[in-house]
Amino acid sequence: ALTGSISDKLWIYTVPIGFSIDAILHANNVRDYDTDKAAGANTLVVLLGLDFARSYLYFEHIIMWSSVIYIGLFCNYGCLAALLTLPLIPAIFEIFKPGTPGIKCVEECGKFQTVFGTIMALGIKFTEVGAV
Repeated sequence: ALTGSISDKLWIYTVPIGFSIDAILHANNVRDYDTDKAAGANTLVVLLGLDFARSYLYFEHIIMWSSVIYIGLFCNYGCLAALLTLPLIPAIFEIFKPGTPGIKCVEECGKFQTVFGTIMALGIKFTEVGAV
């Protein structure tokens, strides 16, 4: 770190962003399921199946939204603005079904992450640090 130290309070902000980015990578693995399986690639989705993949995506969103609420209530209330992106979530889960072109899910996850990450960053930047 350029400052000579790393704040132990910063890691919490990485949780929701990290899980939203992982959702894009996970959707990409679902998109490639058939070709990966045929090629013998051992991705998590190939090893555990498409039903698991959907459950895992739900898990990622539960952790992501729980961390957003925690951050908003106890660290930086501006992060609660990210809740404005909740209406984008049903589109992701609607597309995340067997037989649906996987690229659409990757696109929807990418759109969501762009809006979500931007709102999180703005919420952090333009509000005071502190609990609600």
